[in-house]
Amino acid sequence: MPTRDGTVTRRSSRVTLRVPMKVYERGKDQRFVVEDAYSLKVSLWGGLATLNSAVNVGQKLVVVNQTTWETKEARVVYLGPLQQEGRLVGFEFLKSSPDFWGIGFPSVASPRPLARSTHN
Repeated sequence: MPTRDGTVTRRSSRVTLRVPMKVYERGKDQRFVVEDAYSLKVSLWGGLATLNSAVNVGQKLVVVNQTTWETKEARVVYLGPLQQEGRLVGFEFLKSSPDFWGIGFPSVASPRPLARSTHN
């Protein structure tokens, strides 16, 4: 999220973490298609994974952490280039989920204002 001075801040930090997941997406026949995947990067607000399914930005998914069996609704927010293993897909939870990944996240430091000199 850009600030007034152009710097970018995040709602939470990102962590490299490989977690087995099941990703459910609604198919054209309104049935869910299930794909096994692994997270690559995670945050309180979502994650990044490689998927073979053809998903679109804005599409809703249901993601299941196969370690904790926590289930959350998410929305696709990023599609990376198609690669041999699949496509990088960034997703955000519809509601923040501090327990989904089973880890604690470091806080994001907010930008500090520059100290003013008291010398004249």
